[in-house]
Amino acid sequence: MVSYLYGRIISNRWLGTTRTLADTPTSNIDSDSCRGILLRQFRGTYVSHPVGLAPELLAAVQKLNVEVAFTMSTDITDLIFSLLAPDQTELVLGLGGSQYQILDSLEEIAKSTASKVKRFQYACFVRREKVLLLWHDNVERILVHAAEVERTLLTVVSSQMSPSNIRWCSIQLTIHLGMGFKNTKSASSSLHVAFDRSHVAGYISSRLDDQAALLPNP
Repeated sequence: MVSYLYGRIISNRWLGTTRTLADTPTSNIDSDSCRGILLRQFRGTYVSHPVGLAPELLAAVQKLNVEVAFTMSTDITDLIFSLLAPDQTELVLGLGGSQYQILDSLEEIAKSTASKVKRFQYACFVRREKVLLLWHDNVERILVHAAEVERTLLTVVSSQMSPSNIRWCSIQLTIHLGMGFKNTKSASSSLHVAFDRSHVAGYISSRLDDQAALLPNP
């Protein structure tokens, strides 16, 4: 099963990036060792593909104690990372939209308390390793879940691209500061990344087409 899921993830281009949409610094940890899938055999024990994934990734997934998890690394996640503020702890996409937690590292997840990670968001951006960690308690749902998350990111980026400016994209992100909701301060900022708009539009269109086999049209 883990080999089958890994094959599907590879075919959907969720584990690789050409870094053509934004220039993102590399992590201190070997990026390849953080790219893969883990499937629970029983509590605390996981099989992975490929074998030999980073121990930080295994420890983080063990802490979450989920059925299945994998790391997504694509051009669109690279772009999102390039837009994050240094102290940003949450990404809210649009008014009343999807929310994704931002954590500093896989090590932070592994050492976190039960209340630290918003487990039922089923995804979080991991800043140091620059991966989007996705998980689920149902193995059969993980591919659809990943496609839904990617579609959300693609749709938001596409909708916020300025039609009047070919070389720049303005993406409105709601930035939540602080580590929790109770003392959270909110602010909005417009962040800019230079890239070829026509290339991004083509990339987004291609990725949405690729999802046709996994997701019905919204």
